[in-house]
Amino acid sequence: MRRILLIGALLSGNCEAGGDLIFLSGERLLTYCTDLDSESLARGICEGYLAGMMDTVTTLRGLDIARVNTCATPKVSPFRLRNAYLEWAEKHPQDMGAAASTVALLAMSEAFPCERPRKPAEPVEPKAPVKPVQTPEADW
Repeated sequence: MRRILLIGALLSGNCEAGGDLIFLSGERLLTYCTDLDSESLARGICEGYLAGMMDTVTTLRGLDIARVNTCATPKVSPFRLRNAYLEWAEKHPQDMGAAASTVALLAMSEAFPCERPRKPAEPVEPKAPVKPVQTPEADW
């Protein structure tokens, strides 16, 4: 019986217009993240979800599978990831119906963008021919 309930719960996810199955919406993740009790299960779900998402992004970037513009380092705590998510959600309430993974990725990309790789410096051609500098010969 438990197995049937679990399968039913997994299959009853929300569907977006495109037919993609959403296991967790941005709104639902927001309800977990707004729990003020740092020891609560909801808060743990929020921070664990965001940390797991960032680990996945890091892995996919390392395998050169994903090209995303978020580069949170391991020094970024789940608490900071949560705060970045909450700030983004406050600015973009109209987007919270999307998949939590999409919303979280957008939030992390804004909060922790990757530095753009710098182009190698191109040699600069002088505008006028350079005259050699003449130095006085030393009296030895």
